[in-house]
Amino acid sequence: MNILIDHRESGYFYGGAENHIRGLSKKLLERKHKIIILTEKGKTDTLEFLKKNPNFKVIYLPSLKLRRSKKFKTFSSGISKKVNKRVFLTGLSRVISNSAWIIKSGIWMTLNKKKFDVVWVCKYTDTFLLKFLNKFARIPFVESLEGYDYVEAENAKGVKFVYTISDFIIDQCKNVHGFEPEFITIGVDRDKFDKINSSEMSEIKKRYGNKKMVLNVARLVDSKDIPTYIRSCGEVIKKFGNVVFIVCGDGEEKDRLQELIKKLKLEKNFFIPPISGESDIIKYYKSSDIFVHVPKTGNHFGIVYIEAMTAGLPIVASNVDASPKTVEGCALLVKPGDVRGMAQSVEKLLKDKKLRDKLSKNSLKRAKSVFDWDKITSKMESLFSKAASSY
Repeated sequence: MNILIDHRESGYFYGGAENHIRGLSKKLLERKHKIIILTEKGKTDTLEFLKKNPNFKVIYLPSLKLRRSKKFKTFSSGISKKVNKRVFLTGLSRVISNSAWIIKSGIWMTLNKKKFDVVWVCKYTDTFLLKFLNKFARIPFVESLEGYDYVEAENAKGVKFVYTISDFIIDQCKNVHGFEPEFITIGVDRDKFDKINSSEMSEIKKRYGNKKMVLNVARLVDSKDIPTYIRSCGEVIKKFGNVVFIVCGDGEEKDRLQELIKKLKLEKNFFIPPISGESDIIKYYKSSDIFVHVPKTGNHFGIVYIEAMTAGLPIVASNVDASPKTVEGCALLVKPGDVRGMAQSVEKLLKDKKLRDKLSKNSLKRAKSVFDWDKITSKMESLFSKAASSY
């Protein structure tokens, strides 16, 4: 089957949907399907490892270079003291870039529709485009709901083939929007984790004085609530000196977070290391002892949880939205924003080796049984085939 993936950011951005695209593409290529990804270029080539496969092709459409950036902060104005540059410029650039993408990708698909059997889209803007194109040209497509957004879910109501990655999103679609998408979760490429050897893990451990390592992996944005994670570090080190807290990520909040670390005098215990790519993050997963991820709200799946499970880590997770279902049997749950609750959960895991070992064992078992790419890929093949033959 010839599958076209229409996703502007998959060529340069690391995120949940983008990781989903790369992981599934790899598995589909292994099963001899042909994949074309329609995207844009960026400073980082996140598709490089797929390009070795002769059945893979990437089409880079011309870019306006209006992308996600951590540089939208503040600027001085002669009229007012400071204007939040992020609110205006980020919003404006998103509208312009999405509009340009809809036009460019729409033209490409219309002119090249004989080159693919089905299209896979993950964003509501791309879904809107395909719904529009199908008024004039028959282009079969499948939509995946990677998270819950009211507008996105409403836009998906008229889509013939739509699936989602979590039970939480299914419930929202049923109760709020009156339709039920198919359920197909995300997998994790365990091979990438198995490739990390003991010397690489020892090198990471040594970098932090061979102390116990508590890890978070997240974009450094407000919704991920890294300040609560930092403050919990301050609580934990009052009782456990032989521990370091790490967050692997980048984003617009990085400077502010560094200031908070300095203000709380945690420079010797809390670190935001430079990360050069996905393999670096996996090394941190494999080298850590505990994983903590408690965003404010809106965590509708949590791919970092299944990555942590694949590394065999005991987890401290959010007790709201999709998180409890994702980490079932593998985590201690805490309320978002609860510094003391997070700290107590970490302390409990540091004290209780039996509990750590139990949750670690459960994590490995769940990653293998529930989030296995081979089972997931078979379901996706079936859905793509249905969509391709229905037009």
